Amino acid sequence: PQPPKPSMEPSNKIYIKEWFEKFCKLMADNGLPKPRALTPQREKIISQRIKDDQGEKDILTEIPQSDWLMGKTVTWSVTLDWVLKKNNWNRILEGSFRNREEKLINDHTKNWWAIA
Repeated sequence: PQPPKPSMEPSNKIYIKEWFEKFCKLMADNGLPKPRALTPQREKIISQRIKDDQGEKDILTEIPQSDWLMGKTVTWSVTLDWVLKKNNWNRILEGSFRNREEKLINDHTKNWWAIA
């Protein structure tokens, strides 16, 4: 028999460690600096953020949807401690940093830029 999978309960240290490792992989895969350590303070905050959200959305899938967060449009890029701030966490989950497509609309008299 296979060993049981770790509980998805945010208070589970194994789950928190796996989440941290996924964040580090996301950063490394995109050439961004990854955090050096999962400190007790970070553990506590990660647990709280995940518990607050009740798993409605996965922030780790939201972050790569933003060129800005990934440092592709600016010289700044997201860091773990920035993500863990409650306001930033919520804004990421709300899609506030997602890329917007610019479309050129031509009405035969003017060119209009619209944000889709």
